[in-house]
Amino acid sequence: MAMLASVTAALGVGQMNPIPGGYRIGNALPGYESKQWSFRGSFFEVRTAEMETRYSEVFWTSLPDVPLPADIVAKFKDKNIVISGFEVDVKRMNNKTGVEESVPVFESYNHHYGPALVSSYAEMDRDEFGQPTGPNHGHGKSILFRVKPGATPPPDAKLVENFVHGNGNEHRQMYHGTSAGFGQLIYSPANFSMVAMQINTNFNGSGIPGGPLPQFSREHAPPATKWNPLFECPCTSRISKQLGSLSSQLGGSCAKLPYAAADCFAGAAQAFGEATLTKNVSVSSAELSPGCTVARVAEGSDDLAVTWNQNLKSTVPCSGRGGGAVTSAAGHTKDLVDMRVEVDAIAALVTITLAGPSAVWFGVGFNASAMQDEPYAIIVEATDSEPHISGTVSERKLADHAPGTALPPSIKLISSSVSSGVRTVLLQRELRGASPDYYSFSLASATIPFINAVGSTPSFQQHKQRNTATLRLVPTSPAHPSCLCAGAEGTIDGYHLNANCVGEPLSDLLLTNNPTCQVSTYVGGLACCRHGTFLLDAEQAVPEYVDRTFFRFRFYYEELQPTTRPIYHVEWAANGCDSGITGPSSFHCTHIEFDVMPNASSTTFQQSFQSTFAAGMMLADSCPMTSSQCMDRSKVGPGGIELVMAAAHCHAPNCIRQELWNVDTNELLCAGVPVHGASEQLYDEEGYLFSPPCLWGTDEGLKAPPKLALNTTLRMVTIFDNHYYHAGQMGIWQMKAAFA
Repeated sequence: MAMLASVTAALGVGQMNPIPGGYRIGNALPGYESKQWSFRGSFFEVRTAEMETRYSEVFWTSLPDVPLPADIVAKFKDKNIVISGFEVDVKRMNNKTGVEESVPVFESYNHHYGPALVSSYAEMDRDEFGQPTGPNHGHGKSILFRVKPGATPPPDAKLVENFVHGNGNEHRQMYHGTSAGFGQLIYSPANFSMVAMQINTNFNGSGIPGGPLPQFSREHAPPATKWNPLFECPCTSRISKQLGSLSSQLGGSCAKLPYAAADCFAGAAQAFGEATLTKNVSVSSAELSPGCTVARVAEGSDDLAVTWNQNLKSTVPCSGRGGGAVTSAAGHTKDLVDMRVEVDAIAALVTITLAGPSAVWFGVGFNASAMQDEPYAIIVEATDSEPHISGTVSERKLADHAPGTALPPSIKLISSSVSSGVRTVLLQRELRGASPDYYSFSLASATIPFINAVGSTPSFQQHKQRNTATLRLVPTSPAHPSCLCAGAEGTIDGYHLNANCVGEPLSDLLLTNNPTCQVSTYVGGLACCRHGTFLLDAEQAVPEYVDRTFFRFRFYYEELQPTTRPIYHVEWAANGCDSGITGPSSFHCTHIEFDVMPNASSTTFQQSFQSTFAAGMMLADSCPMTSSQCMDRSKVGPGGIELVMAAAHCHAPNCIRQELWNVDTNELLCAGVPVHGASEQLYDEEGYLFSPPCLWGTDEGLKAPPKLALNTTLRMVTIFDNHYYHAGQMGIWQMKAAFA
């Protein structure tokens, strides 16, 4: 499926994409605003394999590697090639004419891509399924490469370069060139590798925009829209969501709070059962622990009240203000066995109430999720022939799928009764177990996982039913609440969301309770857009029409000169993290999207997102020679770095503007102002947009590159129209920089 071409072109001649008005930049000097920017040097082209999809289908995977033209490989064998720019377009073969043609964006939406030129000394690091093995920085797995076994490239060689600046739907109209003297270097180039993420919006091959939409898109997209809301990646009824769990804590403070009130209340209902929760209350108080707390409505009652304290700056511990340490807590849960546990730290006693069917045995194994954990267990048998504890209640250390061994009795039977076919026993023992074979109860943990089972015989034999469950302790006094802290992340179609939303000044997503941060409120974005997904609801039939598209890249190149300055990729997202670096860093993103929410009371109908950060946070701790988009912090000298190019990445159709500021000097470094399409013509499709990049250098009409120190404070601001709900939006600066 791969077709190659290698031809030369004179300077500024042979542009691949016929962009109306030509390529423009967004920060030209006065008098050069309408200048059309061209490319330098010779070029070669690469055609990828075809992507075969149906309407609403997501294609998000790696494409087969493509060998570079033989003359390029030979010319630059064991030498550096300098890539001075590139062009790209989405194509298909016209079935009637057999001629290659460009594809309108309303038929195939380029969400993003990751193309790379790779040295003959390197290869993509793939898993057993042939897929990239790199970390997920929010755009799916990054492409990682490795030196080929037995290869010995020069120690300073750059073996891989990615071309991901302006890699969204803006990719066709955006100028991907560099100023004279700058370029991306690859040593001994040999192959082209790529991961593509395309969404098919071609309903029936008619060339007319349109097609069915899932319920979420129908409810939230504006009427008569020209853009297809499928590119928001709506979470449809085909997607299953599992809420994250909350963990109970009796003292101290939560390491991580639930995201919002809805997660607090839903998590409490999941943890304790709705039957025990009498009310949910939202407050803002400095007298309560921040986030989610649970307390008894009255002394001795098992009814609970849940409170969400939105004053997240409160310093009150989980046990309440001035209340001291919790000395008594109890929990009640009903599974196969009805169990209540009360822990009294002052008396050093635990009181346990167990209830189950009176005609057969039942039992509970503590601090376990399976018999293979070999837990301490209490077994209640259905015999009254022996009134003493040894005959009715016993203690055991279970074995893996075996009854295990009986333990010397340590519990006291307070009472045993039968009513309406239910046997209830009241037991008591010391908190500390008689030996390591016994479970030791404590207030150090508010959560007790357990297994429970019911038999089919009066005496202890093979169980008939078994299950796992969790008992959660809550202080017995209403004056002492307990916290519900964020525990395991929820999942979407079995994958953890891992939104990792952060607070100010890095991001304002937590402050504004953005829905993208939690599974319970997540309604659209990349987590609902995995490879092979259809973005229609389960009850909607997927149209049968099959489209076949591919990418064509044109790379402009030059010979390396003594004065050539290599440029490197740097990137930052409004989520407050580095969304693009492939080297080691403490600031990697795991999530790079957010939701734009409508505000009926707004007078401007605009919503902005900001991130304030140090320039050095965009650089890696180090950059191996196979890092494809990486700038090495350790190599920055006293002069810092210089910005060479900056591309604003935000989605159609409601992105208004994206800004990059030097906070220290109050200087606007770059403003990405989208150009909106106005027709159904190629490169001018209505409802879609691109933002001309900022370019710096020595060419006529350019400003000098701005210099940044590692500690220079930068701020990015992305502004959106919020007349309607738009899930899965992004605000990212994708940039190139050189060492000063």
